Amino acid sequence: MSDTFKTVITEYLTSKAEDNQEFKTLFENPKKNIDDCLSYIITEVKKTKREGFADQEIFDFAEQYYSKEEVGIDTTLSPTVVVNRPMPKRESKYSTATKPKDPPPNSQLSLF
Repeated sequence: MSDTFKTVITEYLTSKAEDNQEFKTLFENPKKNIDDCLSYIITEVKKTKREGFADQEIFDFAEQYYSKEEVGIDTTLSPTVVVNRPMPKRESKYSTATKPKDPPPNSQLSLF
């Protein structure tokens, strides 16, 4: 699974735990972990036989993993996960563009 998928799910769950004390207790269960959570999500997605999901549907699967005492996980699946979220832009070390210089203080800008 992609690191991006893992990051998005982890960030969502961490945020949920910060905002919800009841979920925080479930999220801190030492018997649960993010890798099994991701496997659970994939297992549940596979059961639906669908290929496209809204973000919240996937987040709901993640929450279900932590809220259920026992879950079924198929660890033999090796899916391709597509995360439909823009990732932060990184500056390329090969960029040749330069940033415009700030005009000197108290100077006029030329429009032509």
